[in-house]
Amino acid sequence: MKKTHHLYKKLIYVFVIASLVLVLGSCAENKITSVSDSYEYKSENDVSIYLSDGEQISTANVVLKKGEEIQEIKEYLEKGIVDKKLYKTVPSPDILVKLSKHRNGLTIYLSDEYKKMNNTEKLIMKTSVVKSFTSLDFIDFVEFYLDGIPLKTADGKSYGVYYSDDVVFSDDQLNKLEYEHTVNIYYPAEEGKIKKKMVRLSVSRTNSLEKEIVNQIIKDSINVDGDVFSSDIVSIDSHVDDGICYINMKDIFFITDEIIAESYVAVYLIVNSLTELPKVNKVQFLVDGEKIEGRIGNLDLSEPLEYNYDIVE
Repeated sequence: MKKTHHLYKKLIYVFVIASLVLVLGSCAENKITSVSDSYEYKSENDVSIYLSDGEQISTANVVLKKGEEIQEIKEYLEKGIVDKKLYKTVPSPDILVKLSKHRNGLTIYLSDEYKKMNNTEKLIMKTSVVKSFTSLDFIDFVEFYLDGIPLKTADGKSYGVYYSDDVVFSDDQLNKLEYEHTVNIYYPAEEGKIKKKMVRLSVSRTNSLEKEIVNQIIKDSINVDGDVFSSDIVSIDSHVDDGICYINMKDIFFITDEIIAESYVAVYLIVNSLTELPKVNKVQFLVDGEKIEGRIGNLDLSEPLEYNYDIVE
């Protein structure tokens, strides 16, 4: 009986040792561990998240829950921070499909959705991802995988790992970036009315969104029945100060003050479109930097103009 018992204990011991060998062997082959596994992180909860402010990459300090830092940063990058007017840099939650912590690094697996992104979107995303995750005190570098292998350049070379300092933009690089904006723009409708349409605009850091909206309105309205803008008109520049958007044109932007209906429409295509932006309450028109001393009917163009509900279809 004792011999049987002793043999039974030996079999259990061998089984335990064999199991440990298999587990350790498996870990040696696959060093990357899923984020969902348990870790004892030493983290400062107050970290920097890198997002888009519409013109460049900006930072916001956020407090993260201990042990859930990686997942929470991922969600910030995919959603942005609306109340701080900081926008997402990862276009879709389907792009970063798996995040795996390995020692002091983070491996991010990308889906095929990444291939559909343009070069600017890829550059912005990788920069914000690397900067945000390496702001954690337990992440020193980030590497990207696509199709199960390290992300490669167009000529087939691996990008390797990214440290925080590897993704510093120069002013020249930043100026070439274009940011996507979804905005409401008004267009001519029937019987002297205007109608709203949601559009997407690409705006570089060196241009203002307000200027691009005006130029888009002019471009799209030139060839409609009953032109409302002079064919060679263009917005020179713009800026917003204390809720008033100043639009500087190179010439009188409507056709003639004798055609009151079309000129009136031209004015409010711009005014209503710009006052759809959160930071714009009124619009002041300028020509070569000076106020327009003129009227369209009883409309005084020398004063800032507000959104007009009556003209909307």
